[in-house]
This record gives sequence, C-alpha cells and structure tokens, in this order.
Amino acid sequence: MTNSSSKPLVSLAIVVPVFNNESTLRELHQHIRDQELIGVSRCVFVFVNDGSTDQSWKTLNAIRSSNEDVRLISFTRNFGQIAAIKAGLHAAADLDWVIVFSADLQDPIDLIPRMLKHKDEKTDIVVAYRQQRSDNVISKLGSHIFYRIVNYYNTQVPVGGFDIALIRQKVIPHWLQLKGRHRFMQADLLSLGFTTKYIPYHRKARKKGRSKLRLALRVKYFVDGFLRTSYSPIRWMSSIGILFLLLGLSYSMVIVYNYFLNDTPFKGWAPIMILILVLGGLNLCFLGILGEYIWRIFDNMDQRPEYIIQEKII
Repeated sequence: MTNSSSKPLVSLAIVVPVFNNESTLRELHQHIRDQELIGVSRCVFVFVNDGSTDQSWKTLNAIRSSNEDVRLISFTRNFGQIAAIKAGLHAAADLDWVIVFSADLQDPIDLIPRMLKHKDEKTDIVVAYRQQRSDNVISKLGSHIFYRIVNYYNTQVPVGGFDIALIRQKVIPHWLQLKGRHRFMQADLLSLGFTTKYIPYHRKARKKGRSKLRLALRVKYFVDGFLRTSYSPIRWMSSIGILFLLLGLSYSMVIVYNYFLNDTPFKGWAPIMILILVLGGLNLCFLGILGEYIWRIFDNMDQRPEYIIQEKII
C-alpha cells in the first residue's frame, strides 16, 4: 500500500462486517493492501465477526497475526449488519476517515482509492451507489422496485442503493446517536445533512460463497427501509379507508333507494360476500401495517443491547 500527495495525510479505517465469509477474507485484505491509497498515512482494518458459524474468526485471527493494523471484534451471536457496522465505527473512533465495505468481493476493491480522490475539505460523505448489478433477474427487479419507492420519498437515496460509504469522523457520532434497532442506514446517514458526493459503480456477480441475504432478511430490509423513510403507509390507510367509506355510503344509498322502489337489482349473497371479503382483507392489511409500527415501538422500548461483544482484539 503506497501513498503520495501534497495534501495533509489522513488516517483511514476500513470497517468490514463479517458473516460466514471465510472464503473471501484473505483475498479482500490482500487486495485492499495492494491498492494505492493517495493521501493516507495509515490504514486500519476493523473486522466485525457477526456470529459466523464457519471459520471466519479463525481466518481473521490469522490475518491479524500478519498485520498489526487489524482490529477484530466478535459478537456472541448474529446481531445483524447494522449492529456490526456500529461496533466497527466505535472501534475506529481514533481515525480521521472510515470506509464501510462489504466482505463478499462483489464490490470492486478499486472503489476505495476512487472514493478517496473525491474527498476534500468541503465533503464529509462519499457514497458509492450501485448503478448496475450482475445479479439474477429477480434480485435486480426487487432491488429496483424497492429503491424506486425509497427514492420517491427520500430523493437523497440513489435509485441503485448503496452499502459502501466513505465517512468523515465528525459525522459518525451523529449517526451513532440515532437510536433503535430497526435502522435503515442509507436514509439515516444522508438525513444528517452533511455534504455528500456520489460515485456510481457496477456491482459484480458473486464468485465465492453464497449470499447471506435470505428471503426473510430481504423482506425485513424492505419493510425497515420503507417504514423508516416515510409515514405514507398510514396515510394510504386513511385515504383508502375514507374512499371505501364513501363507496360504502353510496352503495347503501343505492340499496335504500331501490328498496323503496321495490327494485333491488342485487339479489343473493354474492355482493355481500364480495364486500365482506374486500373490506375484511383491507382491515387485515391495515392491521398488519399498524402492527409493524407498534412492534417497532415495543422493540425499541425493550432496550435490549444492540449487540454483545464476546471477544475484542484491538
């Protein structure tokens, strides 16, 4: 790793959440060390083992034995990516800048020097967003729809979404102050109002291992992001409820009018069953959305720790 620049040198931390990534960790570490990080006097790796069940922790310890600028944190169990990022940011509090990076090698390593070139005295955050991605059709479509919805309510979040960001140290305490376990990092980070630059990149296909983002986690991520960026579901519920109330009143007036004329065109149970099914389905849907909000309120009031550290090597 080399550097040369007329600007003042800075220290850099690279925070990497790890969950069953034993097959990529050595290659990731070596590729980053081979990069020319201009203007960086010291580069520190902060790996956070988020309850891996493979040999990730053993691999990280082997990496640490060959590089003293590696800091390791291991959780007692899997607490999730956001918890791992938070723990890594706490461990990098003595560095000038922090890059949050993925461990799966789908994101090009040369993003790191590219992002460093975009930082300046007026820039506090550099976001690398996914302009293209080499994923399967279902993942592409689902991601596109999700980020389109998020971008509609929060235009700061790029349509492709992002997981990688270069953050100045002064920004991090403000982000860490945001409470709650069901965070949507992208919207939360950009909502702080600091000066941000965006650079696009192409997310590569996975060559090693399998994605840890199962369908249940994808759904949770979608719900967390949607509910964190907008209160529109509640507004939709109110609007649709009023609409169906007006339609119901209009339908009732038609029935009453035809009743007095002895001309009721809708005989039998079909119309009644249709109304019961439609309105019953809407009620269940609305109760589910309200339940998501209420559950998040309860979960945050429970005040359980966001993560528990089993071992730390700093």
